[in-house]
Amino acid sequence: MMFEEVFDLHARNVEETMRRPNLKYITWQATSKCNSSCRHCFLPSEKWIQQNELASPMIKKVFGEISRDFDASKIWIHITGGEPTLRRDLLEIVRFFSNLGFNVSMTSNGLLMGRSLLMIDELVRSGMKQISISLDGLRECHGLQRGVDCFEEAVATLKHVNQNHPKVACFVNTTVTQYNYWNLPALFKLLRDVGVKTWKMNIAKPLGRAALDTKCSITDKEFRDLLHWIKKQNLGQVNGASEPKIEVLDIGWLGREFEGMVRSSLYFCYAGLTRSCILCDGTVGACPEIPLEINAQGNICAERFSLIWKQRYEKFRDRSWLRQGRCERCSEWEYCRGGPICLRNPKGDNVQCTYLRLQSACRSI
Repeated sequence: MMFEEVFDLHARNVEETMRRPNLKYITWQATSKCNSSCRHCFLPSEKWIQQNELASPMIKKVFGEISRDFDASKIWIHITGGEPTLRRDLLEIVRFFSNLGFNVSMTSNGLLMGRSLLMIDELVRSGMKQISISLDGLRECHGLQRGVDCFEEAVATLKHVNQNHPKVACFVNTTVTQYNYWNLPALFKLLRDVGVKTWKMNIAKPLGRAALDTKCSITDKEFRDLLHWIKKQNLGQVNGASEPKIEVLDIGWLGREFEGMVRSSLYFCYAGLTRSCILCDGTVGACPEIPLEINAQGNICAERFSLIWKQRYEKFRDRSWLRQGRCERCSEWEYCRGGPICLRNPKGDNVQCTYLRLQSACRSI
């Protein structure tokens, strides 16, 4: 298929998905409690209140209903936090999700699992199919960005999964900031040596703690240079070089120069279309990164999830309110439809446009 045909097909698929939402992915925030203090965190744990978090019986009730209202075998439940391994009932809940037929994955900093490798084995036996470990650089760099020394534990977790559970997909998540930008090539070599097959890379967004720390944002030129580096690594892999393959996460539309080169699919924000989230207090939304004023669609303590999914999410399924300001006359609109909704304020104003960042960097060369 020719390159332009790929883009046209993408635009048609976007249009079809917006007409016919199809739930495929639920992010469940198990807790907002955390044992690290990441500089880039978009959901900081400072306001954690344990009594606001859903207990096991309510969680089981809600996801039992979801399994009856949808085809559980076609839905991934991705467990996140805070730090999900801090929940004492995590194994019980993972087993429950798996027995219902859901596909279960989790993101963790690896601190507790790296100190007790038996926890990993128990999670796998309970039905965990994917584990993503956060790793932001080599030891000193990782500790600086995470606010806690957990490098050895994260690496130990990766090694244990790869060596003992080959059927479990094991990824690395890295959030790029000025703190670790320079350390990424060294981290690439480490991941290759450890046997990591997929490296998921996010660019810190001006959300949560990152909005208050100027060093969390890389410059437009650094961003463009990073994408060129990723493109080079991924092209090298196609030609026979060692893994890992790098996947840039949902930062926004990158244009024809990089789309299809730095991740396996073209970008689109599927929040509220194929993706939903349930926060630790029961709030139902589209994506944990989106500001609560836009994100909140209801609460599972008061309403059935399936009714919220079918009857709400208007702003996610009609993106016309996003076509204002810089987006109004943008030639990329049919592909992008306004970019990540997490980078919009409640009025729809664009806080940051990835595509324009790259264009700005290109003009400054």
